[in-house]
Amino acid sequence: MSYSQLLSACLGLATASLLVIAGAAKIVSPGQLARALKEVPFGGMVTTGTVRGLAFGEVATAVLLIVPGMRSVGAALAGLLGLCFAGVGIAGWLRRATTACGCFGTGRGRPLGPVNVAFGLFVIAAAVVNAGAPKIADPSRYFRVSVIGVSALTLALCLWTHRRLVRELTRPLPSSR
Repeated sequence: MSYSQLLSACLGLATASLLVIAGAAKIVSPGQLARALKEVPFGGMVTTGTVRGLAFGEVATAVLLIVPGMRSVGAALAGLLGLCFAGVGIAGWLRRATTACGCFGTGRGRPLGPVNVAFGLFVIAAAVVNAGAPKIADPSRYFRVSVIGVSALTLALCLWTHRRLVRELTRPLPSSR
């Protein structure tokens, strides 16, 4: 595997994992992002249904990024999502947004701003690298490795994102008297 293939695979896996986590969180609980978007221009028109639709688009994009024959389509969609993330982040930053975006399934956290811009730029960069990636020599092996890689990385990112809850759940129970 060449350096460019390895780079595109790693960026694609990382992007797919992030999109799965963000999308799944918004599918389950779209209200937090809908409330946060009310602080940016045109955000008042966004409903929870719109947020859920975006969330399904994020998950679908993640799947397309790991399917060898669909990587270019996934990369194009990821690039569009990255532009949206960065744009909303800039709007929140300029408006000095205060409501946590809930992008990764937590009501706590940062409002729309620099983190969203950085995430959007990362997704755009990954999309560009994946769009220009060389053809995969062994598509079935790539798919198997991608599914395992995305699953492991998604689990690790979920545990990190929800570390407070994990810590709470792993504390010993108080002894009963």
